[in-house]
Amino acid sequence: MRMGSRGGTTIAAATALGVEVSQLFRALLPGLLAAQVTVILVAAYLGKKERKRLNFNPNSGQSISQEHIDQMLSAIRDNEPELKRPKLYWFNLILTLVSLTLLIKGDIHGSIIFMLGSAIALVVNYRSVEECNDRLEALAADVLPTAIVTLGAGVFSGVLTGSGMANALANSIASIIPTSLGSHMAPIYAIIAAPAICFLPQDAFYFGIASVIKGVMGQFGITPIQAAVASMVGQAFRLASPVIPVLYMLCGETKQNFVDFQKEYTKYFWIVMVVYLVVYGLTGALPY
Repeated sequence: MRMGSRGGTTIAAATALGVEVSQLFRALLPGLLAAQVTVILVAAYLGKKERKRLNFNPNSGQSISQEHIDQMLSAIRDNEPELKRPKLYWFNLILTLVSLTLLIKGDIHGSIIFMLGSAIALVVNYRSVEECNDRLEALAADVLPTAIVTLGAGVFSGVLTGSGMANALANSIASIIPTSLGSHMAPIYAIIAAPAICFLPQDAFYFGIASVIKGVMGQFGITPIQAAVASMVGQAFRLASPVIPVLYMLCGETKQNFVDFQKEYTKYFWIVMVVYLVVYGLTGALPY
């Protein structure tokens, strides 16, 4: 979901490579859907593997009682009930679907859709000014850093482009690439970029590396949107990155060693990356 239309990764890639977020999301969507199906299949495989390890037999008569089901549901329903609006479920669902439809169609700029959708959702679900302010204050800590980083990274990208450094770097790299490999650069770059995405901060990769490589690809006839898709394929490995603090918390809560986590799950990330390469090759988002 980091590669969704509202994900910081998609916004960073689109900003760095000079493409519209909605255009990039439309190009990514087939691969995202295929990857989602793949993840569900992998989850089913891991579930069966764990059942085998625990010697669990679903036909042995063991079942989850209604009491346990109610406890699990209550953990969700009773979490901040004062913020929930069950009577407005259908309104919120329709508003979300309309916003996503407009975003995918690309007839209206994404920022306008987000502003209008957020404003409508806020005033309909929380009628008083006090409630609206409380919600804005609660969410500001998550929203503002992303906006500030995007603005700062945009300035950095502008300096690279305006000073001529980006073009000079692109020309230097293009001069050492064999012509026979130039037309195949997108999938090659997508594969090579995976470890870079894993071990570098996201903004450093997109605004420092991908923005330069876009110029190199352009000299071989690869469009900016295709370069952006190639830069996103390596996100399959992002959740094994040692620069994501929340992963250490995840390993701590599940009592796992982080290195063991990387070793175990990196092999499944390859499957998702191959799915991306195949699907985007078929849709033309990655020229081979």
